[in-house]
Amino acid sequence: MNFDNGQLVIILAPFMDYEIYATVKQIMNENIILEMKADMEVPIGKEFLCIVVDNESVFEFYTQIDGRNGNYIFIKKPAVGGYSAIEKRKFTRVDCYIGFIATPTSINNIAINSKDKKFTGIIRNISGGGVMIESNLNLPKEMNFEFKLKLNFFMDCKAKIIRTEEIGKDIYHSGCEFIDNSIENIKNISLYTFKEKLKQKRRELNQRIPKGGKVILNGET
Repeated sequence: MNFDNGQLVIILAPFMDYEIYATVKQIMNENIILEMKADMEVPIGKEFLCIVVDNESVFEFYTQIDGRNGNYIFIKKPAVGGYSAIEKRKFTRVDCYIGFIATPTSINNIAINSKDKKFTGIIRNISGGGVMIESNLNLPKEMNFEFKLKLNFFMDCKAKIIRTEEIGKDIYHSGCEFIDNSIENIKNISLYTFKEKLKQKRRELNQRIPKGGKVILNGET
């Protein structure tokens, strides 16, 4: 991974009940200078989890803040190989359990008279690019459908079945991609999935902290 000016950085720590959002301003030999998006208290000299959002990936590493000057903070630069990829997809995908009612609109670009045709299911995971749904139907590939997606509010969405597989008796999983999705919908879904990822990372981080308060790094006991 290469550090570049303007990258988004999120700082998490089990002793903080908030996240610090910042952007990379300068890369030095031993430190990276970040500009915080808001004036916040920072944990000088303590270990924390740093998440860097790249154009196509999300990386994490453990480090510490060496100093601060106004809204600028100086974090210790990780050694080569001292970070790991969290997500290599174009969109971050998270598990979820969201019910929906859908209306089929076409199969292989042939319109369906869907006035009285609806099906229900559960969204099992979601990203800005699509969803994986669970239903009791062997939904055909290339079928388009419309549904209302409920996150923090309802959004009108359209999707296309890419594949369907049976995972149990009368239980099917269908991978779907969003079609004709608005930029606003993509932003809202991506923001939802990213916040869910942060919640997951915070839970994982809290589980790594013994009573003494020191982060257990990979390979340590």
